Amino acid sequence: MIVRDKNGSPIRSVGSALYVTTSRQQIKKIRKQNKKLREIAWMQSHLVRAPLTSIMGLIYLAKETDKNEESFEEILDMLSESAEELDKIILDIAHKTEKLQIKSPRN
Repeated sequence: MIVRDKNGSPIRSVGSALYVTTSRQQIKKIRKQNKKLREIAWMQSHLVRAPLTSIMGLIYLAKETDKNEESFEEILDMLSESAEELDKIILDIAHKTEKLQIKSPRN
């Protein structure tokens, strides 16, 4: 705003400055956190499905297989491998989630 004298000549300028560095830093942090959250969501929705689908299929096979057949042991081994793979993926998701510290904009 410009303050003028009786003749309309400017005598003073009144204004304010806005310090935007903090808000830009917060926006950058939020974008980084959103990227990590999207990665975690993708892992949960895609990577978990592969071993889970294997487990479900192997359980179906196990139910249809005579427990005395040699292939039944192979099915159990594959079930174990798929369960271990699923466990690793879940642990990875948990570690990524722990690393992600969601802070309020004031922090």
